[in-house]
Amino acid sequence: MADFDTIEKVANEIKTKFTLNPGVKNVIALYAFNSTGKTRLSNLLNIKDETDGDTEDEEIRSLCYNVFLEDMFRWDNDNYVLQFDRSSWFAKMIIEQGLEDQIIKNFRDIIDSKVEPAFDFISGSVVFNIVSGDDASETNVKISKGEESVFVWSFFYSILITVIDILNSNYGDRATHEFDSLKYIIIDDPVSSIDDTKIISIAIKLVDAIKTCKNNQLNFFVTTHHALFYNVLMNSFNKNDEQCKFRSYS
Repeated sequence: MADFDTIEKVANEIKTKFTLNPGVKNVIALYAFNSTGKTRLSNLLNIKDETDGDTEDEEIRSLCYNVFLEDMFRWDNDNYVLQFDRSSWFAKMIIEQGLEDQIIKNFRDIIDSKVEPAFDFISGSVVFNIVSGDDASETNVKISKGEESVFVWSFFYSILITVIDILNSNYGDRATHEFDSLKYIIIDDPVSSIDDTKIISIAIKLVDAIKTCKNNQLNFFVTTHHALFYNVLMNSFNKNDEQCKFRSYS
């Protein structure tokens, strides 16, 4: 990628790259250090496309994972409860699609421990329990920052694979049509405070999700400051694949 003097120009360049191969699934991975504008870039892409016109509908054109999604969660440290905005679009999606069990599974697959989240959608909260089946069981534990990051990622990832599955279906067979106009999947640095083993697991699961996507209207943009995560992405895609155009930048 050429040198640019503003983040806005980078965003426009990425959108241009996505239009170069119509009818092909586009994937762009960007490696950059922290504090270089990755989150701002993700927000610039997480808006309605100018070519869509001044429509007043509520069609979903992008799904975005970044620090603003992480900020939807906050700890009640007095009670060891992780609270979330139950009125948010993401929370409503979890409730409507019944994805809490999928979130728990994805979380435990990555964490590989006995820690398990339990949702309360009425109060908009999550508690974490150690489910060991013996005297070591414990309720309402405070998880680490890395485990919290994995949980928020599992929250988003469960929505992502559900949306991909919906869009893989024939139009008339889709459970919902609210994602019919979806164009961008934007993922900004999902591996903060996470150890290398879990980073590899997250990267592999993300690659698998992208590869299972059969809907070529989707464009995937992934940024990271972590070299290992970036290398897994680069080494997982066949650059000669006619059905998927992969580009990487650093």
